[in-house]
Amino acid sequence: MIYLLHIIGCIAMSIERPPLPQVERYAVTDEQLFEALDAQHPAMAQVLGVLHKDGSTAAKKRLADHFRQRAEPKWFISQHDRPKHAARPQGVNTRAADRALKHIYRDFSFGEDIDWLDNPTYAPEYEFDKEWSMGFLRMPWWEELSKAYWATREEQYAAEVARQFLDFRAKHPIPVKRSGGYNHPLKYAVPEWRTLEIAIRLRGSWLNSFYRCVTSPSFDDDTICEFLKAFIEMGRHLHQFSHLGERTSNWTTAETLALFTAGMLFPECAEGAMWKQAAKERMWEQLRKQVYPDGVQWELAPGYGAGVLSQFRTFHELAKLNGEGMPEEYVARLEGMYHYFMYSSVAGRYAAFGDSGHGNARSVLRKGVQDFPHRKDFLWLATSGKEGEQPAELISAFPYAGQYVMRSGWTDDDCFMIIDAGPYGIAHQHEDNLSFELFAYGDYLITDPGSYRYNYDSPWRQFMVSTLAHNTVVVDRQGQNRRIQRELYATQKPLPHRLDATDRLVLFRGTYDAGYGPKAALKVAHTRTVLFVRGEYWVIIDRLVPEDQREHLYEALFRLNAPSATADGNVIRTRRDGPNLVIAAAPQHRGIVEVTVGQEEPVKRGWKRGGKTVLPSPTAVVGCTAAGPAVLATVLYPVPAGAKVPDVDVELVEADVLGGVTVKVTLSDGTEDVLLDDLRSP
Repeated sequence: MIYLLHIIGCIAMSIERPPLPQVERYAVTDEQLFEALDAQHPAMAQVLGVLHKDGSTAAKKRLADHFRQRAEPKWFISQHDRPKHAARPQGVNTRAADRALKHIYRDFSFGEDIDWLDNPTYAPEYEFDKEWSMGFLRMPWWEELSKAYWATREEQYAAEVARQFLDFRAKHPIPVKRSGGYNHPLKYAVPEWRTLEIAIRLRGSWLNSFYRCVTSPSFDDDTICEFLKAFIEMGRHLHQFSHLGERTSNWTTAETLALFTAGMLFPECAEGAMWKQAAKERMWEQLRKQVYPDGVQWELAPGYGAGVLSQFRTFHELAKLNGEGMPEEYVARLEGMYHYFMYSSVAGRYAAFGDSGHGNARSVLRKGVQDFPHRKDFLWLATSGKEGEQPAELISAFPYAGQYVMRSGWTDDDCFMIIDAGPYGIAHQHEDNLSFELFAYGDYLITDPGSYRYNYDSPWRQFMVSTLAHNTVVVDRQGQNRRIQRELYATQKPLPHRLDATDRLVLFRGTYDAGYGPKAALKVAHTRTVLFVRGEYWVIIDRLVPEDQREHLYEALFRLNAPSATADGNVIRTRRDGPNLVIAAAPQHRGIVEVTVGQEEPVKRGWKRGGKTVLPSPTAVVGCTAAGPAVLATVLYPVPAGAKVPDVDVELVEADVLGGVTVKVTLSDGTEDVLLDDLRSP
């Protein structure tokens, strides 16, 4: 059946939302459901026999009973494992499910009749957040409802899943074509049927709820058959409309895992074998394409890389659960991805690069230990050092991703830096080349801004992904601009950056020269050298070489993880409980050493995500105004909690931009370190 459905504007928090376009949609009919069955499947042959003999109602009952009773193929949940008890066991927590019964999601009440496209952030007191809708449309609370039914055997929870499923299905049939972009706050013509949401529902909330509730009286024959129709519709949609272009992302792996799930779990469908085989071929291709030889997923946002790793792993686990598995080479490639999370993490957390946050690396490595039990280093991190073997490596290079790590040790009280000097990334990118994060003595002292809600029209979103929100250099208050240069999104070979170590010193050196400002027309080459001295402190040398001889303003930015900081001469000190940081800058003619908090003009600076949008947060600025080349030298000296804050002085002894730069660092205890960074040395 093909028909048209027009979603019109409605009221959300007293604000009229824009209408979405008319699109062509369809729903599989009873007749088409039976046509989709595989007549060669023994159980389906019986269903079709009942259909021809006794009609549709009897055939639907036979089909529904098959899914109530079958034990294979296997999913990670089996209806046969549901606990059987006469009354609710003590201690069962159903608070989240009880809120779902009342149609409350994230403190927003939808009322009795759910408007599936409502969004409270249409209201003027909010910055609009389209991801609020996308999160809602993944139906995560169905998991809570079905888990509550599983745990309590109380019919109200399964009945609510069935009601909501049938309500959504009646109001929002699947579109005939893939949902494309559209000039609307939700950015899609059919936002409820983006392929990512299809994938998440198919292998997540919808499928899990189906397995938990399929034997419930509320899941009658018609409801079960409607679920089967929906799974067929979604499988067909993903088979035809998945993102399979040149630059694929976490969407593609999510879509492919869901397609594989549909093919594996529904062999009763005549198309199931085709879906499964197509998914196997696609996932293999994505593992080869999306994961660099150094183990980093090419979006270069660790949170998304962890998600993609989980999808690759779940694909293999589902295949293995059903006696198929994936080739050894497929599994071996996953070890490299775990290795990245092992050696790029600090205190059990991975970097907040791109649209990522400081996620839990230990939880990632717990899966890695299961897959690779010989990796005692994985076990050490997964168990917070209680088991396994502490790694010996203090530097790590991921040369395709352009991420480089230096650390004084592996305890939470050691010093750590990770540098981001890689390609722009395939998705979830920030203009952050040569930025870094610094952790010492138990906490982050300099951080990446991480993610911001995906409202691409928001000036705060635009700020958070810009160079102005990162720990690198801006030129004339202009940021990097790789977005318009698609050849910089990925790399086919290791990057030419340098990471070396001696007993006393670790050196990183890398260059960004792809331009600043609109059209990347402001051509300045930025070479950053980072020296880690005795595992104690860092010296950062920034060489700036413009193509012209005009005067430019060069500013190195440092986003401080502190409530406040003060500048005194050429020294900045943070003020916070716990560890602190001293930033000392070499004196410059027409130099700048300042702390900026909550600035909006002439450019935004000194903000972090918080509240409904952002909160003021200190950013240290070290810079100078110069015609032609310039050199900035900055010391970053972390101080343990409760320790006396030392005096730190830094001097540029020699500043040959194209050759050697010599820096002398003097500490209050009389220690002097003279450090030479020579571009001419091998």
